[in-house]
Amino acid sequence: MSMVNTEEGEYKYSPQITIRYQKSGNGPNNIVLIHGFACSRLNWHSILAKFPGHKYTLFIPDLKGYGDSSAPHDGAYSLYDQAHIIKAFTAYLNLKKFSLVGHSMGGGVVLTLATMRELTSKIDALVLLDSAAFKDPKPRFIKILNTPFLRYIFLFLLIPLNSIIRYAIGRIFYDKQKVTDVLIKRYRPYFYRQRHHNVYIKTAEQLIPENYYEEIEKFKQIQIPALIIWGKQDPVIPLRNGLKLADHLQNSTLRIIDECGHIPHEEKPEITSDYLVSFLNDIYQVK
Repeated sequence: MSMVNTEEGEYKYSPQITIRYQKSGNGPNNIVLIHGFACSRLNWHSILAKFPGHKYTLFIPDLKGYGDSSAPHDGAYSLYDQAHIIKAFTAYLNLKKFSLVGHSMGGGVVLTLATMRELTSKIDALVLLDSAAFKDPKPRFIKILNTPFLRYIFLFLLIPLNSIIRYAIGRIFYDKQKVTDVLIKRYRPYFYRQRHHNVYIKTAEQLIPENYYEEIEKFKQIQIPALIIWGKQDPVIPLRNGLKLADHLQNSTLRIIDECGHIPHEEKPEITSDYLVSFLNDIYQVK
């Protein structure tokens, strides 16, 4: 898939927090893409070329603490904290209408935004890829980050960065052969830098909101059209969560991708982007 041109920008949320983002395209239909845990804006690049630039404008931020965005030691790294920054980001961009696309933790941010009453009339559609939503046995990397001794070994020992990346991605891909040097190069600039250690630890501690059951009940009230995409062999957030999410969201469609793990837009970018763009073309009546 060919690379597309993107413009770099930054948004000053507060004196301590600057959000870096990319913009692609200049079409009338606005899409905000939100990455997952230990990722960055670069992780969407495999599918950007599928969006016609004259029909869509894509805004791709680094969440607070990730990529090139600020990573203050303020402890505020919950889904709710991130959602409020993205809400302010859309206001800064003066987006009257937009759709939200989120992967994994980013999907949890999208769901949090979709439960905000003041945004209901602005959000055209949701796309959730292997999204965080329900309590489940914690993935191995979250258990490591929640265990002081293990996280010290994982984050601070002098293991070659490329080896860490290859191992980490290989654990969550179905097809290990797709963990290429190109993919590793995409992760390398932002993967487990020292400035991110506190961010990852605080995020892991706050992934499950204190009012978890209240938040889950709010999902049932979401009527925004939603596409749910799930890797059938996802070892991080199992497919049963995708089935449960589809049952909770009133106006949703579930697409399951076989022989695919936790990151469908990077492991199976062609079929993922086909599902995603076809859904959005229907939403916006794009031909």
